[in-house]
Amino acid sequence: MDVSHRVRSLAPSSTVAMMNRAKTLIAQGVDVLSFSAGEPDFDTPRKIKDAAIEALLAGQTKYMPTAGDMETRKVVAEKLARENGIPGVKPEHVVISAGGKHSLFVLFHCLFDAPREGEAPQEAVLPVPAWVSYAPQIALAGGKVVEVEAGPDQEFKITAPRAAARCSSAAALLG
Repeated sequence: MDVSHRVRSLAPSSTVAMMNRAKTLIAQGVDVLSFSAGEPDFDTPRKIKDAAIEALLAGQTKYMPTAGDMETRKVVAEKLARENGIPGVKPEHVVISAGGKHSLFVLFHCLFDAPREGEAPQEAVLPVPAWVSYAPQIALAGGKVVEVEAGPDQEFKITAPRAAARCSSAAALLG
């Protein structure tokens, strides 16, 4: 069975390539400071392991609600209001996911459709440099990446005029 054209069009992960290169160099005795994968260089703290074991022993082994359990969502909403100064955040506004990468994957698939015949794809303005997963995730969801330079010379920011100059009115997302 063949995989879809969308999947075949994806380039190999540059994060994994860099991680593998770092592992190879380390195995050769080279002192490497790797910034490839988002893996900590320390073991999971005992307190977290104990909490996970306690949850398992208490029977917390079933599927959670799709958006996450309400108690956790409430704590996150309170934190966002208190520490981040975001007014009006309610637990209903919060979704707990398996991680940032998964959240973005779901978001992009909610926002973009593959263009119908004769239609231009919806655009996502992507400030670059950017995390390596953004562009492939947008493309996989059917969007078109429009890169806007946001490096040191731009103080890592984009402006509305620069973004508008690079995209059409079909832009659906501003990174």
